[in-house]
Amino acid sequence: MAATSARVAKDRVAAWETTAFRGLNGMPGIIGPIVWAPMQAGALGTPLVVSAALFAQGKNEPAARLATAGIVAWGAAKVVKSVVGRSRPAAHLEETHLRIGSAGHGLGFPSGHAAVATAVGISLAEQIRSGGSLVAIAVPSVVGFSRMYVGAHYPLDVVGGLGLGLAASCSTQLLAIAVAAIRRGSQSPKP
Repeated sequence: MAATSARVAKDRVAAWETTAFRGLNGMPGIIGPIVWAPMQAGALGTPLVVSAALFAQGKNEPAARLATAGIVAWGAAKVVKSVVGRSRPAAHLEETHLRIGSAGHGLGFPSGHAAVATAVGISLAEQIRSGGSLVAIAVPSVVGFSRMYVGAHYPLDVVGGLGLGLAASCSTQLLAIAVAAIRRGSQSPKP
């Protein structure tokens, strides 16, 4: 995340990144309706809805971890955006195709959708026995692609979001492990 942040500081966009963005953003408009729904896996409401479903199944601790990871990823993305200050593609490239679900203004690094989708995907993968790792990889990948396709983010914005989501998910998991250890320690009989 820090390395990616340094590469995008001062609103710089490398030639390779512009070329990659143009290739993805220039794909046919027919793709838009197909990617719009999966792109919502990166919205703030996703960790709330998915964690509610886990709570309904009696999976309280995994639900709390997932909600926390998703909300932390979303909030951290907002903080990092304000620190880095990198604009969205439409601010640099006149020929950006802005499609439904995109914003032509505001800050782009890191992608909050990619961060949330990664945090949710990784947290959810541990609850899915078969194909869990596929969910953890596929969901953030589709969200990342869709955010570039709709014109909202450059590739490094997405990579930064993926890293931030991974960090949020891992940090939440480590916190849960620490809390569980403290609980076990406090419930032990005193000598």
